[in-house]
Amino acid sequence: MKNPRPFQGGKEVRPKILSVSFYSFLINIIMSVVEAEKISKLEGRVEELSKRVDDIESDINSLRNEVIATRNEMRNEITSLRNDMRSEINNLRNEMNNRIKELDKKLDNRFLWVLGVQITMWVTIILTILFK
Repeated sequence: MKNPRPFQGGKEVRPKILSVSFYSFLINIIMSVVEAEKISKLEGRVEELSKRVDDIESDINSLRNEVIATRNEMRNEITSLRNDMRSEINNLRNEMNNRIKELDKKLDNRFLWVLGVQITMWVTIILTILFK
């Protein structure tokens, strides 16, 4: 059997073992490098997401502006149509009033003719009765 610890000059020679604190130091360095890589990757992704969010905000703002412009155009168009309809209705109302006035004049004229014919007829009948 071989002695696991060789002796040299009467002293036991131990293999050089790094201390636990040195190992933990190395592990910490490795972990910090790995974490730094992960953090840099995450930072890159955050930048990408930030750019995407900015693009989405820009798109939303442009859509909002388009909707506002379209709404204003529609309001103007509706107002214009409303005014056109009011003027048309007023024109029709005036035309109807004029026609009604004309019909009243014609009716009055016809009534006077009928009354004149009846009075003439009564006078004729009365005169024939009296002079017969």
